[in-house]
Amino acid sequence: MRRIVCIALAIVGMMCTSVFGEIECKDEYEPFEPIVITAKPDGVPEDAMMRGDVEISNAAWLPGFSGNTYYVWAAPGEHEIEVMGAWVQSHEATLDGQTVQILDAVGFYRETKKFTVKPVEQQQPEPVTNE
Repeated sequence: MRRIVCIALAIVGMMCTSVFGEIECKDEYEPFEPIVITAKPDGVPEDAMMRGDVEISNAAWLPGFSGNTYYVWAAPGEHEIEVMGAWVQSHEATLDGQTVQILDAVGFYRETKKFTVKPVEQQQPEPVTNE
């Protein structure tokens, strides 16, 4: 039994891959500029099912999430984006008259990127003079 478990774990380990991707956004933003972030994991098979999460430090999500594009607002300062998740690829097969899913491959992805929002420049008021 132990030998079968070891062989099964070895097979699953060979099917697993780590994938890195690209996070698209500018390195620096002006204050109040819309921040658009696109996460694109590379190397994920087209027919794979993906599940994941996107975290952005000290930022607020804005309405309009679309696929792998996110809209956020962030205060002045440095921020970090982290995209992470997993994907599985499978196919259907018939086994004893029943249709079942057969696992073909499993993978994980994780990527980080930093961006900066410039500080708000405040104009100094003109001194008031009494004439």
